[in-house]
Amino acid sequence: MSLRGKQANGLVTQQRVLRAAVAQFLEKGCTGTTTADITGAAGIAQSSFFHVFPSKEALLLELVRRMFSGQFALAQQHSGHGAGCRGVADAHLTGSQQAD
Repeated sequence: MSLRGKQANGLVTQQRVLRAAVAQFLEKGCTGTTTADITGAAGIAQSSFFHVFPSKEALLLELVRRMFSGQFALAQQHSGHGAGCRGVADAHLTGSQQAD
């Protein structure tokens, strides 16, 4: 089933924000980048940014989560292991505690 309407638009906006943020963070650093920089690069209003991310820090955590997710998936593909590390990383990024 395909996404329609607001949900699809929200995902498109999220992708635009993520791509723009990566470019801005690489150019200006995380602390040097403002949400205005990100929204300007993404071509969206600041209200649209805050509709998909509550803060710049939440956006950065999502980027880190995606980066680690990709790396653990790649490691698991090559070794057949990695789910345990991925779970620990997810727990740290979401602030939850996980017992092994």
